[in-house]
Amino acid sequence: MPRILLNLCKTSSAKCCFCDTDTHMDHNKLIEIETSLAHQEQQITELNAVITDQWAEIDRLKRLLNKALAKIDQIGHGDESDGGDGLSSIEKARQNIPPHH
Repeated sequence: MPRILLNLCKTSSAKCCFCDTDTHMDHNKLIEIETSLAHQEQQITELNAVITDQWAEIDRLKRLLNKALAKIDQIGHGDESDGGDGLSSIEKARQNIPPHH
């Protein structure tokens, strides 16, 4: 138990705000509250780690999506570097239909 709370519990002469007696907060109740607080702090730390990991994954997926969209755009609108005609792969395939069609 933290020293501050132990000292408060031992030295306080004020009446208890819960039961209006001269005895300050019950020692067991104080331990129960501190235990609960410790568990909550641990859960917050764990949740923070999960959120941090999720943001990293979201950033990775955004980069991957942007690359895929750029590739789709390149295929759909043609690439000037592959022949200079600016035709898309679909348009080139349409122009090169075999004679049996």
